[in-house]
Amino acid sequence: MHLLVRAVREPGLPGRAVLAPTVLCHHQAPSGAGQADLFRWFNDGGGNSVRFSAVHSEEGGRFFRFAYRYVIVEAATGAAVELPPDARWLTVEQVQRFVASGSASVELRNLLACMEPAQAS
Repeated sequence: MHLLVRAVREPGLPGRAVLAPTVLCHHQAPSGAGQADLFRWFNDGGGNSVRFSAVHSEEGGRFFRFAYRYVIVEAATGAAVELPPDARWLTVEQVQRFVASGSASVELRNLLACMEPAQAS
């Protein structure tokens, strides 16, 4: 299994990027270059299947009424998408190495936790 992830810069982490989910939306709109096309690709069907969708409060509700919708989408067999320069397909094991080294965003770590244990190991 491969996961489509992006390298992003986050506040408080000067000089390095971390792995993040493919699309991160704020206020219902994708943020960042290239994300609008990926957002449409995931949401326009085309044989893609939603495998998981749930709303989770961020870090136990640390921020008042702040929540993310986490969605895991399985790409259709043979699906093709043009990737922005900051996106790559990585195996679950490769992503887990980034998590272990502290180089994955909290949103990506939460998505990994939402995967079925058999898929994430």
